[in-house]
Amino acid sequence: MNFKRPSFSNDLSNLIKKTPNITLEQVLEHPSLSQSIRNEDPELFNFLFPEDQMDLDHPQIPNFDRLIDYALTDINSHPNQYLIYQLNRNAANFLSTSNKKLMTLCTRDKTKRLFRRLRGFIYDSDERILNNPMFVGHFSRIFPMWLVRYKDEFTEKNSFYNDRFSIIHLIEHSIANMPNNKAYSQIITALIQDCFNYIDGEKVISYILCAMKTILPLPDDSDEGFLKIEEFPSVSQIYKNSNSQNYLSSSQNSLNYQFEPISVPNYCQINHVPDIEVDFSKLTDLSHDRKLEKKLQSYSDDDKYWIVYNLISILRNSCDNENICNIFRKVEKDQEIPLDFLLYIAVYGLYSLSVSSEAFKIIDLVLNDPNATIDQELMKKVDEYASLIKFDTLNSNNLPMMVVYSLPVFWNHKYENIQVNKDSQISISRARFNKLAREQLKDKVITNKNGLTLLQLLTPLVLTDPPLSTELNCNYLRVLKKFDERYKKLKNDFYDLEKQKKPANSQKMNDLALEIHEVDRIYLDLVYYKFNYPNPDSPRKNIFEVLLTLFPMNPKLYGTGNREKLERENKEKLNQALKNSQPRSYTNGIVYELANLFNYSCFLTGDNETKFPRIELPQSNYNPEATICDDISIIYKQSKSNRIKTSIKKSVIGGTINGE
Repeated sequence: MNFKRPSFSNDLSNLIKKTPNITLEQVLEHPSLSQSIRNEDPELFNFLFPEDQMDLDHPQIPNFDRLIDYALTDINSHPNQYLIYQLNRNAANFLSTSNKKLMTLCTRDKTKRLFRRLRGFIYDSDERILNNPMFVGHFSRIFPMWLVRYKDEFTEKNSFYNDRFSIIHLIEHSIANMPNNKAYSQIITALIQDCFNYIDGEKVISYILCAMKTILPLPDDSDEGFLKIEEFPSVSQIYKNSNSQNYLSSSQNSLNYQFEPISVPNYCQINHVPDIEVDFSKLTDLSHDRKLEKKLQSYSDDDKYWIVYNLISILRNSCDNENICNIFRKVEKDQEIPLDFLLYIAVYGLYSLSVSSEAFKIIDLVLNDPNATIDQELMKKVDEYASLIKFDTLNSNNLPMMVVYSLPVFWNHKYENIQVNKDSQISISRARFNKLAREQLKDKVITNKNGLTLLQLLTPLVLTDPPLSTELNCNYLRVLKKFDERYKKLKNDFYDLEKQKKPANSQKMNDLALEIHEVDRIYLDLVYYKFNYPNPDSPRKNIFEVLLTLFPMNPKLYGTGNREKLERENKEKLNQALKNSQPRSYTNGIVYELANLFNYSCFLTGDNETKFPRIELPQSNYNPEATICDDISIIYKQSKSNRIKTSIKKSVIGGTINGE
């Protein structure tokens, strides 16, 4: 069945019929104009595109020509009557509508005058128009709408138009004029989002970074192209997320398989993760910063926020693509705007956690790519930025989202100002590779000697039930898994070199040994760090001991002889537990993920003819009468053969590492 649009008529169509000499101004000021456009009024479109002209090679359609003039120039036939350029605004609204009838008629025009005018806007318009926010704004709404639908009409070096038009030139022109006319930022955000389809990715990323740098009141770069921390402009303290309350009522705790309430930390008083603020002691106000701020007075804080957020969101979405991620690293290496510009945005974030979140996600994708070579100079820069975030250990009322977002990037930064309890500082005999890196490595290492890392500080918070922050848990787990992947890659690289048995590989193997021992150090610091759990007055436990408390041994592994006794004990514990709380399922899935990760990952290196420790997975033989402290033990000893033997139990969270 063929659908036929019903005939349409309103006051404007009747006026056009009855007035042979009606002017475009009368049409544009009519209150029924939008209704006529929406319903594709035949009288209106015949007024703009006379049917007898549309099949000609050079159609005469003066009303449509004047409509374009009203939209893209400052003509105003009655300036005293139209003080706010009502006709110009209506014309721009007309041309920016996705009206099928309008598009059909514009493409039928064999001169393609609308496309020609859009292509020539930045070339043919005088400076008065190009500096006028209203008309640049009109162009920023009209051009992207037609570009999306008719990309072939906006190709470079098009023989039909024979002009200078180029999308790249338009983007560069817009970036250059953004400080003086914020309407150009609308062009940037509209164009770049779709630019990856027909512009080289490296250029697009460079343009996005250039646009963000143009819109932000940043100081000049140093000669090396890096922003010096001493030259950052002063900004207000980053807003904390007051909605992320981390107080959890103990009466709602889950029960473990023994029907004991699983302790949930009350972090309103504990001093592990406090409020944060940016340390501005290293910052200085520079006169040229203030001049640049005055130059950007046309931008409000909200303007800056939305522009940068849109641009950085586009950049982050593009970096999800592996190819674009590689391009970004090439831009980082070759272009004038390095990755630390994004670090600046991430830490200061224009007072916006949304902007900071997007920036940290990009840095994480590029910096923690397993296939990328670690740039030590860049890691030093990361540590410099991480040091700007300081912990106020005396006041902890919420979990700042800045900490959550920055974890994948700043996770290994050590905050030396945070005191570490003696029970977390253990002297361990370090196993070494035979004849490798002996001069560089000490025989013993002391865990958590110089402060704590962000990963350690957040460990208590990821173990709450219900989860305090799903994003925090995901980021924490991703960091550990990438850390494990890094270890496995180092191990495999070492084995590959060892199999070759080439003397020339000695230095490479030595370097890998140093890296592996550094991984060991980070791992040992993490597993030996003890914290009060679940409350400030609770016993201090390491992560293995906490996991065993939250997720104890599976009772199905017990022998049949002990099952009846276990069931009796469980009934008694259940009756006692039900007096205080109701059992419910455990809701924090990270406990199971961490259990699996620690059970099947081994970071410790050994020294047995330059080989790694042997991993054994024996059948469980645990005694059900044993206590938690008996079940879980982490013991590092150096045997006579200078070899560490590792044994990991399948049925227990953590593992048992026993020396021979």
